[in-house]
Amino acid sequence: MKTQVLLAVLLAVICVAHAKKIDTYKDCGSKDAKLTSIEIEPCVKEPCGFTRGGNVTLKYTFTTSKEITSLKNLVYGYIAGIPIPWPLDNPDGCKDCNLKCPLASGGTFTYVKTIAISSAYPKIGVVVKWEGKDQDNVDMVCFTVPIVLV
Repeated sequence: MKTQVLLAVLLAVICVAHAKKIDTYKDCGSKDAKLTSIEIEPCVKEPCGFTRGGNVTLKYTFTTSKEITSLKNLVYGYIAGIPIPWPLDNPDGCKDCNLKCPLASGGTFTYVKTIAISSAYPKIGVVVKWEGKDQDNVDMVCFTVPIVLV
């Protein structure tokens, strides 16, 4: 029994140690929500290294300033200042991302998305721009974060 408890505690410590609250993100025009935190897992230090052929999990927490009935996510990787679309398997932020629309005005929510990192991507530093567009095509949230594809 003690071995099982110790193993569970050790596993929890390992999982927490690989998630990082991101301090270097920049808000790029969030209009309908206030970002309160962004976490990326796995990430040990910033800029986070995304392993090609692996997965990363993005979590962002926000407080809405109006009711959100739909949320479409658009992601770009900026290379030499040029935006390259980063396709998501499911851009609908109201499905399979820990959110259930409509989101009430004044509520605090956490979006969670696991993203596959293609092994075809080059090893390069990238600034990722994430836009969450609401039902009026307005940026509910918009942020950029530097990453490195390894």
